[in-house]
Amino acid sequence: MKKCNLYMRFKQSQDAWSSYGSCHPDGLADGVTWIFGTGPRQTKPLDGMFNKGTNMSDQGLLNWSAIRGSNTDFNNNSRATQGGCEALDAQTLWIFAAVRALNQPHPSNVQPGRDVFAANCASCHGGAKWTKSEISHRDNPAAVAPNGAPLDPGVTRLPPATNIPPANEFFSFTCNTLPINYLEDVGTFDVDNPLEIRDNAAAGTAFGVNGFNVPSLLSINYHAPYLHRGQAQTLEEVFPLHGLGPGGVGFPPTTTIQTELTAQQQADLLVFLKSIDGTTPRFRSEGDVFRDALRLQGPCPPPTAPSVCLLGWSVRCKEARLGTEPRRCASVPTLMHSQSMVNVPTSYRRHIRAL
Repeated sequence: MKKCNLYMRFKQSQDAWSSYGSCHPDGLADGVTWIFGTGPRQTKPLDGMFNKGTNMSDQGLLNWSAIRGSNTDFNNNSRATQGGCEALDAQTLWIFAAVRALNQPHPSNVQPGRDVFAANCASCHGGAKWTKSEISHRDNPAAVAPNGAPLDPGVTRLPPATNIPPANEFFSFTCNTLPINYLEDVGTFDVDNPLEIRDNAAAGTAFGVNGFNVPSLLSINYHAPYLHRGQAQTLEEVFPLHGLGPGGVGFPPTTTIQTELTAQQQADLLVFLKSIDGTTPRFRSEGDVFRDALRLQGPCPPPTAPSVCLLGWSVRCKEARLGTEPRRCASVPTLMHSQSMVNVPTSYRRHIRAL
């Protein structure tokens, strides 16, 4: 990994000052909370970005605030800020094909914890990626411009912080009358906490009032600290902070995992959480239910601007499989939507098909 990382740095950033491996060693996470334009953010591991088992077009939204629709969308930001080149697209394929969750010990007594998880956690943290986060809108790009209107009319944006207009924080998606929330409020964001700043306090309050993009629980035992800015150093410390039940939204939550579950249920849940890896039998999530309902519902409203399908290193054209894309897309797994050939590697442009 170190040799690859050093080589890739020359492709991922100008003067080799940065790479994905700088924050995501082996495609996982460095355990650091960084200050970004959206606020303090704990590094997310990338093993839960793609469904590597049953549906390769199932890709989660990026970042805690869902401001990047895909790895390819994020790559465009890396090109603009780091001076990276087409190696970023090859790396997206590596994340999809090679990054795997760390195997965990599997105790014999996980069933009680599975039952607690199924009743209280699976709707948000189920699915093949162990998160309901899944791109359903048209993407790559997801918006007409940075902090501009979404390309897909079904996307809802809300003001992500005090006294600012809607940004590229995607709150929800609706196809005809069928909605799903991308962000969930679990009571962990304190707008008055002085740590909740963005751009080193130059831009005001951090994003978080609308909730957060649900993180994956794949190999969660080895990805401490937890929550959006690393408030919990252990999984046990998550329980009194994470909202659950009727008072589980808003800060501080009046009902939490700790108040809603018995001591035995918490102990059982902890055993199960520490056992989750890529081999653990899965649950259905809200994302799975929404995706399957889309397939039965029919086409969504058309996009606000014309787009083309590009053969690149991103698992896209999901709309063709969901029945939500009115145009025909080529039957290949590596497609993405775009409105131009900006930043498309020259070697791939011959594959572009305007459909």
